[in-house]
Amino acid sequence: MLLDGRHRHGSARLVASQPDKLRPYSRPIVRQRTAPQCELTKQTRTASMTVTSAQKTLDSPAWQDDSLQHAAASHRHTKPARGTAVIIGAGPAGALSAIELAQGGFTVEVYEQRPLPDPVHRNFDRSYSLAMSHRGMGAVEKAGVDMQRFKAFPYKGSMIWRKGHVTEVFHEPMSSKVLVERMELVRHLIDRANKLCGGTITWHWEYACEAVDVQQQRVTFSGPDGSKISTAFDLLLGADGVNSRVRSALEKQVPEFKGQWFGRMHRIDKFFHQVAPEPDDSSPQTPKGELDSQASVLRFYHINSPPPLSIGLMYVQNNANGTFSGGVGFSRGSESKQDPTGGALTHQGDYESFLQQLDPIYPPGMRRSIAKQMAQRPWFFSGSTLQVPKLHCGRVLLLGDAAHAVSASFGQGVNAALEDCSMLGQALRNAPEAETIDQLLSRFDRERYADVYALGHMDRFAEEMAGHKGKWSLPYWVFQTHLYINGWLHKIVHPMLIGLGYLG
Repeated sequence: MLLDGRHRHGSARLVASQPDKLRPYSRPIVRQRTAPQCELTKQTRTASMTVTSAQKTLDSPAWQDDSLQHAAASHRHTKPARGTAVIIGAGPAGALSAIELAQGGFTVEVYEQRPLPDPVHRNFDRSYSLAMSHRGMGAVEKAGVDMQRFKAFPYKGSMIWRKGHVTEVFHEPMSSKVLVERMELVRHLIDRANKLCGGTITWHWEYACEAVDVQQQRVTFSGPDGSKISTAFDLLLGADGVNSRVRSALEKQVPEFKGQWFGRMHRIDKFFHQVAPEPDDSSPQTPKGELDSQASVLRFYHINSPPPLSIGLMYVQNNANGTFSGGVGFSRGSESKQDPTGGALTHQGDYESFLQQLDPIYPPGMRRSIAKQMAQRPWFFSGSTLQVPKLHCGRVLLLGDAAHAVSASFGQGVNAALEDCSMLGQALRNAPEAETIDQLLSRFDRERYADVYALGHMDRFAEEMAGHKGKWSLPYWVFQTHLYINGWLHKIVHPMLIGLGYLG
């Protein structure tokens, strides 16, 4: 299925497509668009189809929010045609980079191995909350995407619970950060991309990347029916995550291009979404001021971990509609994906027993609903961190986790990925008329890589300080000493300041 850029009364439209079968190598064809509406490319054949429930859902107000204002004229496609950009991955970075490339003069083809994230095919297994700071939010808005619907329910701060008590509180400026469900962000970006960029972006769903030929500038995919297709590119953008097939191809075909791993899949998570107290439940027992109907609060609960897991953490946030979303995560010693819990958490009853640790904070009905969702969903493997020696090689560019995966502990991953896209758009807007694609990528790499390197270095140091790399490192003990001394200074100095009248 494809979600193309054609609109009827402001709605996106589904069409069926099947690109041509595998063809011999040839140079990329630069395709010109003369009509404002989307035209299917020469590599795409259309077939008639009936209106499905998925299409009806996409045409509904739940998918299309026409109250949002569209981009100003300065954001529209005005650059001369640069050629064909193929993007692998339609997550937040892939969707935003599609907008930037389309506005920068490329005809864009986006390939994603998963189904269209509409309300019918929505996959909650990988949909977790993202902490978007002003950096990530600003990157999206620079592309002309209105984010007011997310800003309306800002992130107030977080609390850490240990042994039934709140031990730490972190306040956030009410306008600086929001918690956004990943699939909701992707859906919003896809919708805005179709409205902002017309027919310059084509979306290919359930097409998995099989092979990349860096020298010949071709990429091969397997479609939903198992057939193989091949397409040429003037620019290939890998936004396909930490296990990137694009990066893997570069490492195999370019000897000097080797990513450096700093940690691999040492964490597992499961998520739950939109859970509300049942009619016979009492309200969640939370400290005064913890819940706010005008803002989101993220709560972390240190929990006992079943062997062979360790460092268990439950995280829960309140949503604008009065429901709760969150998940549970553990550290583990093995990278194996075979039953990572050792059989300790398999059935709904296992999760219900495990979640009794949250009694009486969350009532029994809520815990049953959370346990039911968790029992039905697979584990999400995370914790891999890496950095590549440079962001591009030839006509291939890596963005987001494909290039610089960082830990989830500090909420920097999505913001850095969206900043990648924004800086790429800025590089396109500032490009001289005669600048080639190769020159553009080299310039972008020079302008962006220093920040990417610094982010990775700070993330690794912070992981050590937090003890995630073990407790036999100097940064960990420096940080612990700082906390100890700071705590005693606070106990001594704070009463003194009150006595002197400096504090009320």
